[in-house]
Amino acid sequence: MCENQPKTCSEPGQSGLCIEPTGECELSPCPDSKTRIEVDILTDNYPGETTWTVTDKCGSAGAIMSGGPYDSTLRGATYSKTVCADEGEYDFTINVSEDFFVFTVPFH
Repeated sequence: MCENQPKTCSEPGQSGLCIEPTGECELSPCPDSKTRIEVDILTDNYPGETTWTVTDKCGSAGAIMSGGPYDSTLRGATYSKTVCADEGEYDFTINVSEDFFVFTVPFH
């Protein structure tokens, strides 16, 4: 699968190599001064109503990564994002809008 793709791949803040047989991107390790944060989102039947953020709790960086809303036709799809971030405390917030209500759940 990688033969039809570039031999390198990238995500914001990282780079990696295309691996066989899936052709997925295997990201390079984070530098020693950074921590890898990975977020995998499995959508429900209403992916267009899902958004999320990871924010720097102690610094001024604000949102370091976010996602959504997702394509409403791709129900049950998994979306993944990875970033190398400074060591610290971060909040994960997911918002699911359903019948005009928004639910926000922060995690530390």
